Amino acid sequence: MEKYPENYFEHFIFCLKTTNKQQNEEGFTYLAKLYIEIEGIDVFLELIKEIELIGANNDWGYFEKTAKEYELDNMDLENIKKLAEFASKIYSTLR
Repeated sequence: MEKYPENYFEHFIFCLKTTNKQQNEEGFTYLAKLYIEIEGIDVFLELIKEIELIGANNDWGYFEKTAKEYELDNMDLENIKKLAEFASKIYSTLR
């Protein structure tokens, strides 16, 4: 999507697929911590900024479609928002 040229959140969703973790609080928290470990805190901060922009633009539906394209069947709109929420929670504990 042109609004998000760096595709941080899309990449984050794809990473969920590759970890094979449950699509729940535990899995989302694990993913956020792993993402920081692999990508670094600066990239994680960019992810958080993008998540905030997605929320402001209410573009969650686009990312629900993306999750389905990645065959994450349980990632409905509610879980997409939860994934973003848990990333933001992890970030807030780091500040």
